[in-house]
Amino acid sequence: FFLGAYGFICATNIKPDDIMYNTLPLYHSLGGWVCVTYSLLGGCTTVLRKKFSATNFWKDCIKYKCTGFSYVGELCRFLLAQPLSDNDRKHSIRFCAGNGLRQNIWTPFVERFNISQIYEFYAATESNAYFFNLDSHPGACGFYSVAFPSLLGSILVKFDPDTMEPLRDEKTKLCIRCKPGERGLLLGMIKTTLMNAFDGYVNNPSGTNRKIVDNIYKIGDKAFNTGDVICADKYGYFYFCDRTGDTFRWKSENVSTVEVENILTSILKKNDIVVFGVAIPGFDGKAGMAVMLDDPSITTELIKLVQELKTQGLPSYARPCFIRLTKRIELTGTFKVKKTAFQDEAYDLNRVTDPIYYLNQHKQTYQRLTPEIYELILQEEIKF
Repeated sequence: FFLGAYGFICATNIKPDDIMYNTLPLYHSLGGWVCVTYSLLGGCTTVLRKKFSATNFWKDCIKYKCTGFSYVGELCRFLLAQPLSDNDRKHSIRFCAGNGLRQNIWTPFVERFNISQIYEFYAATESNAYFFNLDSHPGACGFYSVAFPSLLGSILVKFDPDTMEPLRDEKTKLCIRCKPGERGLLLGMIKTTLMNAFDGYVNNPSGTNRKIVDNIYKIGDKAFNTGDVICADKYGYFYFCDRTGDTFRWKSENVSTVEVENILTSILKKNDIVVFGVAIPGFDGKAGMAVMLDDPSITTELIKLVQELKTQGLPSYARPCFIRLTKRIELTGTFKVKKTAFQDEAYDLNRVTDPIYYLNQHKQTYQRLTPEIYELILQEEIKF
């Protein structure tokens, strides 16, 4: 608890005269642990707000003369979606720290709100893999030394996109390390030191064992499987790609839900978009489906969406085959979309009353899914 808190204080250079704004839920490790210990250990003032409000965020920061705040990525997206205001630059915020700030939002967020320092980090409560972006490099969630990579204590390895298990060298039976630019599964090397220990899950040995990978660098060593896909560039910067559960396979290609969500958000200027894979009778893998909030202009935007996706360079296999328009998208306390119900209902018109559009491959446009078309899909008469 104290070690992690001290790490954040050192990384962000918190001073006793700083005033931190905390609008995150206190049951979350960032809101209830890190933000609180900024005061307990760092000696600064922390301003608590019971619930996040995009309209009052900058007003509060100005009122309480805040110098920093903590975020999860969607929080920044909500702020960026607000109408332009004089308060955008009247605040005294010099830095913010958190995780999940998407790369396509990073630069517009910095430029609009004039925030000079963003400390993006990667970590998980039980994980022994963690790192910080200390120099505000846009889009990066961390950094490691290219000259001394083993100092990080983590490794990126190639993985099977279907089983999400690490790939092995046929001769050595060891994991295969990723080269710069390759997406890899992040493993945290398990050691007996406090910094690299993995204590496991209380009263759940089977769950603990499922998270441990053997034989990484050498026979007998062990690592914690984070389940996250990371990419590192040639300079040593890490970029979060997606979680293994957020990747699906369609037409023998891997589709990142995060990538598709980012592009749809950029094109449609919508805040709440969730992408996932759905099964289609007669096809292997899962096709992409997007759910977004309905509004009067969306129907017109869907007509030209395919062309916009092509312009943005999204491959044909990654373009959503279905789009559902809904009146409400429920979020968790940390602004993540609750997608389970949407995944379960998929494009089943017997269960969904919201309008659904399907990608007409022949006309290359999105058209309303009717009961007749739905039946043809079930009968495998429609091509995707």
